[in-house]
Order: sequence, then structure tokens, then C-alpha cells
Amino acid sequence: MSTETTTDLAALRQRVGELGATRLLYVVGLPQRQHFAMVFAVAEAAGWLCPPARVEHLGFGSILGTDRRMLRSRAGESVKLVGLLEEAVARATDLARSRNPDLDVGTADEIGRAVGIGAIKYADLSVDRTKDYVLDWERMLALDGNTAPCLQYAYARIRSVLRRAGTAVRPEAPIVVAQPAERALAVELLGSAGVVGELEGSLEFISSPVTCTDSRPRSTRSTSAARCCVPPMSCGRAACCWPS
Repeated sequence: MSTETTTDLAALRQRVGELGATRLLYVVGLPQRQHFAMVFAVAEAAGWLCPPARVEHLGFGSILGTDRRMLRSRAGESVKLVGLLEEAVARATDLARSRNPDLDVGTADEIGRAVGIGAIKYADLSVDRTKDYVLDWERMLALDGNTAPCLQYAYARIRSVLRRAGTAVRPEAPIVVAQPAERALAVELLGSAGVVGELEGSLEFISSPVTCTDSRPRSTRSTSAARCCVPPMSCGRAACCWPS
């Protein structure tokens, strides 16, 4: 029995027996699936794992390079998350400066950080957690399609519309639906309760493409609704156009 196996068994026994854990979730890559299956089986046989305690291995896929092999550094080593985020921020900052050369350094860095980290998060969450996905910088940083920058751009446009309208959104304001685009947005938002209900009680909230898939049409509806929200705009109409 390896040191890794005995360590995992000791940790499981301590969490259940001493800490009183009743639900243990192991978020580890899918290549470790057999290892955890054996650990759980041994724990059950030893009497350390019994109701109400339950365990589950929440495996996830790997990030691949454009060659569809495991993502590696130029030196052939595994890529650390911090390095991946730093490269994403750097690429997004360069992109922001190329699209708007008049941006000052501070603003460009702020946009680059938000877009870069957002792109990594969204790319990871928009696919089934058990599937591998290819790290494609051009696709991840695109301003159209199923990407974080596309959603962030829609959010920024809506904020701009509301800012120009000079109308503050108050939580207590009644929502006013005055245009067909606003009605379409309202219907889209009402459907979100069903999506949340599907995820409630399941473990897919950890990484579910459903939430990303649900966000994309919502951002499109929000942008369409914002286009018809021209001054003068009531607080109620602003509440409808505001992205949830």
C-alpha cells in the first residue's frame, strides 16, 4: 500500500470518526478515479465509512494544448495555475491596448486582469467538468461567441446605457416592462429559477456548463433591452434592463 493511499485512509478516518463529517467530496482529477474507489472500498471494509457518512470523488478533466496533449510549459513541465492566469492577464491587457491605444496604463491593467481571469474561469466552467478541453487563447478572449469577454462586454454596454440615462437602479423599485425586448428579457430571467432548481441538491454547482449556457442568452436579451432603454428612463425600466 502506497504512502498516498495510507494518507488518504487516515484522513478519511479522522474526518468521519473525529470531526463527524457526513459528506466528503474529493475534487481531484479523473486519473485518480481508481485510487479513490479503492480507498473508499477499504474504508467501508474497515468500518470507518458507514451511514450517515458518504463520500464521492468529483473528478475533472484536463486542460490540453492546441496539439490536444496535456498542457505543458516550454520546458515540458506541468503548467501551474498562477502561470496560466498571468499569461491570460498579459494577453488580455495587450488586447485591450491594441483595441484602444488611448487607455492609460492603470485602466488597461484593470481591464486586462478582469478579462483575462474571467476568460480562464468561464472556459473552465463552460464545459462538463469531466471532459478535457483545449486551451485556445484566441477563442477564449474573443468578444463574440460563448466566451467571458462577450458577457463582460454586454455588461459594460448596459452599464454605459444606464450611466448615460442618469437613472439609478433601486432594489425596491417595481419592474416596468414597456418594450417587447424588455418582455423577452423578463421571460428569460423567470426561466432562471428552473435552472437553479435543477442544480439545487446536486453536486454540479461545482462546475456546471448549465449556468454558463444559461448566462449567454440572458446577456443577449439584456443587450437588446438596453438598446430600447433611452432617456428619459424610469427607475422601473432601468431595473428591467439591469443584468441579474
